[in-house]
Amino acid sequence: MKLITNNPYRTLGLLAGASAREITRQSNNLKKYIAAGVDLPVDYSFAALDGFTRIAEDIDDAIERNDTDPEKMENALFWFWKGNEITNEPAFDALKEGDITTAYQIWDKLTITTNEENKRFWSNVTARNASAFHNQAVLVLLDNSAGSYVGAVMANIKFIESDYFSEFVKSIVDVTYKVSKKDIELRFLEEIANEINDKKPAISLSRLVKYLNDYNFAAKADFLKSISQKFTANITSQIETARKTRAANKQNAATAGENLYKNTKNDLAQLKEIFGAQDFSYSNIADKVANELLQCSIDFFNDNQDKELDNNYYEKAVKLAKLAQEIALGSIAKDRIQENLQTMEEMKDREILQAIAALQSVKDAYETNKTKITAQVRIQELTLGWNQSIN
Repeated sequence: MKLITNNPYRTLGLLAGASAREITRQSNNLKKYIAAGVDLPVDYSFAALDGFTRIAEDIDDAIERNDTDPEKMENALFWFWKGNEITNEPAFDALKEGDITTAYQIWDKLTITTNEENKRFWSNVTARNASAFHNQAVLVLLDNSAGSYVGAVMANIKFIESDYFSEFVKSIVDVTYKVSKKDIELRFLEEIANEINDKKPAISLSRLVKYLNDYNFAAKADFLKSISQKFTANITSQIETARKTRAANKQNAATAGENLYKNTKNDLAQLKEIFGAQDFSYSNIADKVANELLQCSIDFFNDNQDKELDNNYYEKAVKLAKLAQEIALGSIAKDRIQENLQTMEEMKDREILQAIAALQSVKDAYETNKTKITAQVRIQELTLGWNQSIN
């Protein structure tokens, strides 16, 4: 996660909440070592974890990116915090040596309670373990193999929700900087969602949301709403594109419908998995997609009934209507789709019957003419003399 691997606090080799004096002293020392071309001393950058390196320009850049209170807060959310030195220093020492397992185990014992059946539960957040919740989360977000990704996200949420989070805030920003827990949680979760969307951790957004749904926290409603809006915004845009395409030329209505289905299928599936089929966030947008698919079907069918430009228009129109039928949830949408499917079938049957009637008429006319011609030939044959023929 770039917010961790490229964190300004990491570049400076300091823990979140370092004072301005500590930052100045550390940055000057680092520049001296770099200028001298000697190895940097082991610090809180935990370089042994991934071979992290720095140059002089990185130091200045880190200071610049950690200048304002909002920047400091965001950076601190994604880096290790000193907190309780007694419980954290052994874990930090392990990380300096590149030993992720030991560090994780130290914090895991502080944040998890195991019952007689060996089931794991979150421990209550206390002054002794509050920073362990945060630091364990950062460790797993840094190295997904260390533990449960969704568990790490929830660990940090529990830390932010706790009464001890105020100590974290005091150590990071100026007392004049005011920000709510909800805003901090929302910012943290939005970054996690972006990371998942970039396919960095091997986890789906739906799994994260399902996990978070089991807990109550300040930003829960706003976060779920933002997730829903990300999907529905694209779906709404695709619906409008389909509407404009079929309105411009009804012969393109089938293609517009096919593209609409293809371009919204994944977003609808994600919404359904996250919120459930009966949730309004999903059912409302699903019915809108279904209605537009049906309208594409109707426009294409009617246009070809009049112009007969596509020999397979019936099959294409019915296919779109059936796709709409699969997606629709509301009774109004479902009934409208079913009615139009029946209408198209009836019109197709009528068309087939008319074609059959036309063919039968041609056949009857042929048989009638054949009989007349045969009779006329017979009459002429009877009037001919010996050795004469009809030419």
